[in-house]
Amino acid sequence: MSIDWGNAPAWAAALGGLATLSLSVRVAWIQVKDRRQEQEDRRIAQARLVTAWVDDRTVLDDFAVHVLIRNASDQAVYRLTVALEVGVRGRYAAQRSALGPGEVWEQEFHLAGHPRGDLDAPALQFTDAAGVDWIRTGVGQLRRYTYEDGADWLGEGPGAFDSIEDRDAMAKAHRSRSDENGGAG
Repeated sequence: MSIDWGNAPAWAAALGGLATLSLSVRVAWIQVKDRRQEQEDRRIAQARLVTAWVDDRTVLDDFAVHVLIRNASDQAVYRLTVALEVGVRGRYAAQRSALGPGEVWEQEFHLAGHPRGDLDAPALQFTDAAGVDWIRTGVGQLRRYTYEDGADWLGEGPGAFDSIEDRDAMAKAHRSRSDENGGAG
């Protein structure tokens, strides 16, 4: 008994059909990947427009640092926390419930002394209009907030002081001296 393996045109048609199927699967996979990327781009679009920086008007003679937070998107963002890491002087943080479209929030932090180096950009945590939580780090990296970040990721820290209260008492003493001297540190 002999097996009929067909003829060359049948084999060519079968191989052509298999090639067409693989190409179709590949094209569909690329389209799904592109669609997912477009969805992620839309999801992150608002978050990209929320930034924070140390203002040029910062007055280090009075140990005051001005931080600006800007929402350049066309929707509000919610539950904002801005934190400024000042090395041994501590980490200073402030919260705000919402920041409207196009709005700029000016936050002033009173330090316990001169920073011992350059000030980094502040870190920022917020929730976008879709309810997604985001973190923008002090180096500008934008990423989703995760459970591992912890609830107090941007909480205040005492730096080299024994406590936040001691740090704030020192800052208050500097402000009082500055006020007594007519604002001249």
